[in-house]
Amino acid sequence: PFLIEEYYVSVSRAQSDNNLHVVLDAFAKMPNKKLVLVSNFKKSSYGVELYEKYKDFENMYLINGVYEKTEINAIRFNARAYIHSHSRCGTPPSLCEAMYLGRPIISYDAEVNHEVTEEHALFFQDADELMNVVNNLTEDTLSKLSEYSTDISHNKYTWEYIAKEYSKVFDA
Repeated sequence: PFLIEEYYVSVSRAQSDNNLHVVLDAFAKMPNKKLVLVSNFKKSSYGVELYEKYKDFENMYLINGVYEKTEINAIRFNARAYIHSHSRCGTPPSLCEAMYLGRPIISYDAEVNHEVTEEHALFFQDADELMNVVNNLTEDTLSKLSEYSTDISHNKYTWEYIAKEYSKVFDA
């Protein structure tokens, strides 16, 4: 049902350093904004607790893992923006995949996320900052961020580019 509505999406494993609690807390305070959160809620006590706490919010769709690529891409692609909440990781595949689909990025303020998006995202550190970002988005900002996501990902996060970069390391 949410695919025809305006919504924000986040895809993440249910672990505390992925800050699902921050995203859910922000959207709990914005009942007029819809969130689709795809996670493996049942795999950890953290996930179970969050699911139980937020499952009845009408503006939130808490979806247990989606592993079919076409389905998860449709969920990402139709979103107004992608919210990347990870605070510790290497190059995050879920962020790169959302960028490749041209989604505007709203990201947790972590060094790796600044690097991956090349500073072309809107950043937050807590629920209040995330609320501020979401409530002040303009179509112009979304459009520009979408263009940046596409350009960066189609040039930097392709198998061809990555293979070339690896070959430089091994040829050195």
